[in-house]
Amino acid sequence: MKSHIKIFSEIGINYVDIVGRKNASLGEIHNQITSNGVLIPNGFATTSSTFWEFLKENNIQIALENILKELNRKTFVFFLVREGIDSISINRDVLLQGIENINKAEKEILAKSPVLN
Repeated sequence: MKSHIKIFSEIGINYVDIVGRKNASLGEIHNQITSNGVLIPNGFATTSSTFWEFLKENNIQIALENILKELNRKTFVFFLVREGIDSISINRDVLLQGIENINKAEKEILAKSPVLN
């Protein structure tokens, strides 16, 4: 089973496809700064596959695609389809598992942080 969370110290700029551009950049910056002896707390990113899995498990991707079909691409009047987005339901168990994974990663990072210990 692949990890839903990547610690910044495990990722760098070559991880854009896995964690997105911003998180890959944060991992790269974290690793460059800490390799120069500067103590900063670690961080983490949820993976892009986790995002897509979340959409799939909650049947959100299809619902969003249907809602976005209503988007006026000439004027981008998105607020008119907001009502449809509000009606999307989320699987509580999937959401709670994601929150649990994030809380666990945060506790692990805090326990290992040279800055906070």
